[in-house]
Amino acid sequence: MSRLVLIGLDGLEYTLVQQLKLKNLMLSNWSTYESSEELTTPYLWACIITGVPPEKALTVKSWTVPKNKLIRKLMRMKFLKFLRGKGLGRFVEQTWIDKEFLTSTPIFDEYPSIVIDFPAYNWEKPKWMKTLVNVIGNKAESEYLLSKVIERDMWKARQAISALSKDEWRILAVWFQSTDLVTHLFPKNLQRHIHVYKQMDKIVGNFLEIAPNDSIFVVLSDHGNDWLRGVHKKLGFISCNRTEVKFPKKITEIYPWLKGLIES
Repeated sequence: MSRLVLIGLDGLEYTLVQQLKLKNLMLSNWSTYESSEELTTPYLWACIITGVPPEKALTVKSWTVPKNKLIRKLMRMKFLKFLRGKGLGRFVEQTWIDKEFLTSTPIFDEYPSIVIDFPAYNWEKPKWMKTLVNVIGNKAESEYLLSKVIERDMWKARQAISALSKDEWRILAVWFQSTDLVTHLFPKNLQRHIHVYKQMDKIVGNFLEIAPNDSIFVVLSDHGNDWLRGVHKKLGFISCNRTEVKFPKKITEIYPWLKGLIES
C-alpha cells in the first residue's frame, strides 16, 4: 500500500501552468478532467473526496453553517423551521461547512490521514475572511485579502512539510486557496498570477525533496479559471509523479482513482 500526498490548489488553471512551464506542478505526468464552472469550491471538493456527484455530495446548499454544533442541531429540528429566513443568522458565529455535512464517507476517513484545512472536511474560516462580492473592485481590500490568504497558505505549507516526516499517515492532504483568489481579485493581472503560481510551484518542489521516496504525489484543482475574466472554467488540472497512470476524465472518477493509487 502506497503513501499519497494530495495537494489541492483551488482553481488552478492548466494553461498558465503549461505556459509558465511549472515543472513541479506538472510533476511527471499531467492532464485535465471535466469538472464544473457552475458549482463552487466545497461541492466540488466534496465530490473529489467521496465520489458522490457535486450536487449530491453535501446536505446543505450554503457555504456557511453555525459554528456551534448544538445550534446546528437545533436548526435542523422540524419545530424550529419557522425561525428560518428571519435573519437570525447574523447573531450566530458562522463557519464553513465540514465533513459533518458530507453524504458519504470521505477518503480521508478510510485511511490514516493528516488533513490540513481541506474544503468540506476540516477547513476553517479565518476571522478576517470577507465575502468576495464585498471585496472585488476595491483595490485596497483586494490587496489585503490576497496577502492574508497567501500568508495562510505559507503557514499551511509549513504544517504539511512538518507532517511529511511523521510515520502514521497513509494520506497527507493540504489545500491552498491563493490560486483561486488571485483570479477573482485581480483578473487580467498576469504578474499577480505568475507570482502566486511560482510560489505554489516552489512549495510543491519543497514537498518533493522532503517526502519519503515511495510517496505518490497528486496535484489537483477543483476547476479551472479564466484569469482574464475572473470566472471559473470547467476543466480541472491533475498531475502525478507516476508516468504510468491513466488519469480520470470526470470529477466523479477522481475518488476511485485516488483509492487505486493508494492500494497499488
